[in-house]
This record gives sequence, structure tokens and C-alpha cells, in this order.
Amino acid sequence: MKVGEKIKNILKHYKNKDYNKAISICESIVKINDKIPEVFNLYGLVLQAQNNHKQAINYFNKSIFLNSRDHSSYNNLANSYKSLYLNDLAIENFEKCLKIYPEYLPALINFAVLKKELNEHKSAIHFFNEALKIKDGSNKIKLLFSIAECYKELGAFQKSIQTLEKVLKLDKNNTAAYYLLSKFINFKDENTYLKEMEILNNDHNLSDSEKINLWFALGKVFEDKNEYEKSFNFYKDANHKKRKSINYDISYYNNLKVSIINFFQKNNIVKLKNYNDNKIIFICGMPRSGTTLVEQIISSHNRVTASGETSILSNIFGNHSSLLMGNNQDRILNFFSENSLSINNYYFKRLKNLRLDKNVITDKTVQNFIWIGFIRSIFPNSKIIHCYRNPKDTCLSIFKNNFDHSFMSWSYKEQEIIDFYNFYNDLMIFWNNKFPDEIYKIKYETLINDPENEIKKLVSFCDLDWDPSCLNFHNNKYPVKTASSTQVRQPMYKTSQNYSKNYEKFMSPIFDKIKT
Repeated sequence: MKVGEKIKNILKHYKNKDYNKAISICESIVKINDKIPEVFNLYGLVLQAQNNHKQAINYFNKSIFLNSRDHSSYNNLANSYKSLYLNDLAIENFEKCLKIYPEYLPALINFAVLKKELNEHKSAIHFFNEALKIKDGSNKIKLLFSIAECYKELGAFQKSIQTLEKVLKLDKNNTAAYYLLSKFINFKDENTYLKEMEILNNDHNLSDSEKINLWFALGKVFEDKNEYEKSFNFYKDANHKKRKSINYDISYYNNLKVSIINFFQKNNIVKLKNYNDNKIIFICGMPRSGTTLVEQIISSHNRVTASGETSILSNIFGNHSSLLMGNNQDRILNFFSENSLSINNYYFKRLKNLRLDKNVITDKTVQNFIWIGFIRSIFPNSKIIHCYRNPKDTCLSIFKNNFDHSFMSWSYKEQEIIDFYNFYNDLMIFWNNKFPDEIYKIKYETLINDPENEIKKLVSFCDLDWDPSCLNFHNNKYPVKTASSTQVRQPMYKTSQNYSKNYEKFMSPIFDKIKT
């Protein structure tokens, strides 16, 4: 078989995810001729698909050594560096790729995605727009939607709306666009979009994901019109439809809670003595409890930068949850005694690759509340802030949002939201009793009713000098990627306080099960 035919077979097996056969053919070619760059590039792609990025990098570099003008190898190499969180190297290779071939669509999109992850949204928008010049059709819709999301996270809501209107001109049935629009528009006196959505709601050909987006949007529409029963029914239908596609069981969290409490009742992990001098301000609590607002306030300080929701530690600890639930306390102690420093180093290495430029950094990964006992030992100079809010308002706000994160699998059924809230509440009661002077508790309602005093106390707890910019948090230009991105761009407001009363009639049987 000729080399050209073998290369076609590699591609066929690669597309069919038959990676072992693809590798076998690559190796058979290389044994005969190790001077064909395309083979090394394909070999790297196959390894990349198997998440073997370190080895893939070697093969992409071999391809580039043989052909320094191969733009696709630079793009593929950049993607592997990105997967290993080596973002500076990824940027360097995306730039090399686009210097050779400025209109290479995969590199433009991949580079834009990386820039967005690094919170360089203006650069991301630039690369998405460059990609728009090349392709149209369904790809154009996806690119426009990505641009709209970038504008939303930057707080440029009017530009986001204008971009979403372009999406709807190309695809009038794009329910994801309606859902995003619902975040910006007060529908109290707006009926044009409502008519379009109601027509769309009668389309029996909508997929489940399209229905979910549409029903969340309609829930918001009727909420704005104070038609709360209609609003609730749309939110309920959207949540229940999404829940059907999710595999979730609260027993994981309940077992984890019992194991963590049992461990920390009997043990203390020794705090690290040698650690990174950078200070992390961990902001945690339930989603929709004011964590984004608190991060915006603190990161408005001239010495602080925000990392947002990194999930770094939740991934590390989550991957070792079986160890924690094994209830072998000696093994747990040995693990953290042997690995605390490496976890600390890995965490800061990941932050460094996010290109954060200050030595005081906020981490607003809400689920870090689960790991407070470990965090205070591995990051001894950190600050831990616990945000909490009226539990009914918290649970309702979760119910009203379509989250796109695996951690939120519990958020699509009323009873499961309450069950998770009770898990969180039990764990926070334990942590607050165990470490009474190490966790700063800030209540959302107190913050919005007395912002100046509360913000000054918050800044003082973080061992920061007073900076009046913290009072003007709504002017903070840092991109906000959470469901609160529209709210925190406004000055402090009180309309969300006790908002659950509007839905009490429909949710009271569930609300009564909340532990307080």
C-alpha cells in the first residue's frame, strides 16, 4: 500500500476513534520513512485525542522540524500546550500558525477560546470576528453567539443584544439567543420578543435542549410581567426537562459530608510551613448567594486581581474523594502530609498560567466550601470568606437559572436543590464551629443594606488597606462569567431581597424542608 493510501487510512481510523489502528499505521510508516511531516502531525493528533498531550507535543515538534511552514502542526501543538495549561507556549504557537496562514479557521477559533479563558475578551472578540470573515452558515451563528457571550461578560450588554439580533436574523428559532437576551431585557412592557417566543413554543419539532432554553427565557419574561404562576410553570418545565438527561445522586455528597466531618472531628492537618507568598482570598458558599458580588468588590482593590471560578482545588479533592470516603484516617493524613506542598505548587502554577498580574488573588469557586478544612492547611496565608443569603431566595434563584457546569447537576429539581442546600448548611455549621476565627461570614442582605460599612469590614479582614474603588465595584472591568454577570454591573440594589415571596405559593412545600 502506498504512503498516500496509508495516510488516508490513518485519517479514517482517527475519525472513527479507532486510535490503536491509527497508531499502528503511523508506526509502520515511520519505520520505513521518518521524514514525512504529515505522518508525525497525524500521530500527534491521535495521541492528543487520547489525552496523551506530552507525547503528542513531541510528534508535533517533529512535524514542524521537518516542515517549519506547516501551520496545522503549530495549531495542534498549541492545543496540546493549552490542554496542559501551558498557556504562554500555546499563545506562541497560535501566533506562529496565524503568521504563516492568517485565515486558518481552526487556529482563529482556538486562539479566541483561549483568549476568553484568559479573560482577554477584547482579543477573543477580535479573533472571533476574523473567523467570521472566513465562514458563514451554521458556523457563523456559533461565532456570533460566542461574541455575544464575550460582550455579556465584559458588561457591554447593548453590543451583546445587537449581536444576538444578528443571530436571530440568521436563525429566528435560536432559543439559546432568546435565553441570553432574557438576561438583558426587562419584559414588563416588551412584547415583540414574547410573541416570537410564544410562536416558537408551539413548534413541536424543537429538541429538548431548545425547549429548555426557551422555557427558561419565558420564565424570565413572565417574571418581569409579574405573572408569577406562568413564570414558575415555565421554570419548572425547563428544570424537569433538563433533569431527565442528568445522572445525579445526592448520596455522594451526603457520604462525603459524613466522612469529612468524621475526619476533622478527630484530626487536624498540619499547616504548611513553606508555601507560596501570594495570598489567595477564597470566596465560597452556595451559588447565587452573593459570591460574584463579593469578588467584584474585593477585586476592585488596586492590589487584587480575580481568577473567577477556577475549579482547580475542587478537581483535585474531587478526584481523591474515594480516599476521603474510605474512612481510613491514617491514609488521609499521610496523603495530605506527603502532597500538601505539591498541591500548593500546582495550584499556583495553574494561576500563573492564567497570567494574573498581582500577588493577592481571589478564587470564587463556590464549591470550595466543601474543602475548607484542607484549604486552611495547604494555604496557611489565605483568607476564607463565606457568603450566605436568605435560603429561600438562594434556592429560588438557582431554580431560575440554566447552569452549564457539571457541579450543578443537583440544581434542576426542587427537592434536590433543597437537599444540596441542607448538605451545604450542615457542612458550614461544622466548619464555622471547627474554625470559628478563620472564616469571615458575610450576609448578602446585610451587605446590600449597609454597603459602605460591610465593604470596609470585608477589606479589613483581607488585610488590605482601604481603597474607595471597592465601593464602585460596578465599574470593575474584570470579565464576569457567572449567572450574576448582569447584576454586578449595577450599583447596589435591594429588589432581590425576599424575592422568593413572589413564588412562595408554588414552592412553600419545598421551602419548608430547608434547614436553617
